[in-house]
Amino acid sequence: MGTEYPVEQRVLEKAAFATRSFDHTEQFIQNLFPVDIRYSLSIDCEVKQNGFRDKMLSTILRDRQILKHNKQLKFFISETDCPEPYDIYWKVRNVGPVAESKNCIRGQIEKTNLHTHREHTDFQGSHYVECYLVKNNICVARAHISVPIGVA
Repeated sequence: MGTEYPVEQRVLEKAAFATRSFDHTEQFIQNLFPVDIRYSLSIDCEVKQNGFRDKMLSTILRDRQILKHNKQLKFFISETDCPEPYDIYWKVRNVGPVAESKNCIRGQIEKTNLHTHREHTDFQGSHYVECYLVKNNICVARAHISVPIGVA
């Protein structure tokens, strides 16, 4: 059998003088489907903003840069060797104190069956997006990309 998806990670943050309250909405693929990674999957993202040249998120990450606010993001499946048919699921996870203070950590896994997923850079944090391919009710491929968003 293929590689199993890692055990869910729990991050506990302690505030010095205040307790943050937010909804724990994150889902984990292994809680929805059996996981048997048999195929490769790569995702990337086209980053757009009026007045600026479009850039790929993979290039931004390679150059160790971070995104600013007001960017339009178009995530897409750049490569897979998984034969169709399959279902496509996307997960957007916001991370950090700003996401928590706005009660917007997200992390739900949504079936879209679309090869693209659109988002927007709204607030600072080390966010990420994941994509999953599901065949016969088994997750057979997964991909992850970091989305570091800096101060406006």
